Amino acid sequence: LLASSAHVALDRGLRVVFSGSFLPGSAGERLLSGRVEAPSPAHLADAFLGSLTMGVGQFCTNPGLVFGLQSDDLKTFVEKTSSLVKAWAPSSMLHGGICASFNSGVDRIGKVKGVELIAKSDAPAKSDAAQASAVLYSTDAATFEANETLKEEVFGPASVVTHCGSTEELERI
Repeated sequence: LLASSAHVALDRGLRVVFSGSFLPGSAGERLLSGRVEAPSPAHLADAFLGSLTMGVGQFCTNPGLVFGLQSDDLKTFVEKTSSLVKAWAPSSMLHGGICASFNSGVDRIGKVKGVELIAKSDAPAKSDAAQASAVLYSTDAATFEANETLKEEVFGPASVVTHCGSTEELERI
């Protein structure tokens, strides 16, 4: 997502965490904040999918975690993102080892109790071509907070949307 889209996400009760060296300070996760004119949740979903799948999710700007306040806007964002993820054609990662690591990470996330797979590319990925499918999971704040697996980076086109019940819960995470 562009930084301005991340700002808009905050205004809509969404929190987008970036991990990457392009941000000032240490190389950890960063929360971008600010106020701008808010586009629709569907527009945010389009921008989000572009960031999630750019380079088959192998860029440091891949938004692997999204935190949002339970709301109609978050519901619309997740529904639109789900439809886009399903339509995204699997693509080849840099090499088979990276793809195998991605698939292992996706499997780990999928086994966490309280995490739901809400979307995956409809077209099958070709393992002999080191292809990865885009994957979108959903969970709640309590599950996210209790499971270190959800805080580990999965290098590739996968993201976990965490639904928060209050502003306090969102800020705590």
